[in-house]
Amino acid sequence: MGTEPRDVLDYLIKRSVGLPRWVAAADTQDALVLLTWLWWEDRRRERALLRRGLHLGLTATELGAPLGVASRQGLRDRLDR
Repeated sequence: MGTEPRDVLDYLIKRSVGLPRWVAAADTQDALVLLTWLWWEDRRRERALLRRGLHLGLTATELGAPLGVASRQGLRDRLDR
């Protein structure tokens, strides 16, 4: 299974086949909690990278392009949320 959160999530998703319904239901709830935690962790990493990019002098256009954010205000909004 592994110990990394994404490995555990993959395990929970794959493991649900052939299990009793109550076990699969509990695994699904656990997977959703883990997925939510990973989503917030990704947002923290994104924010750190955007701040680093601004500190290094990259423009809002350069930073926003890979994220599909086309304006300076859009990037500011993304940083502020």
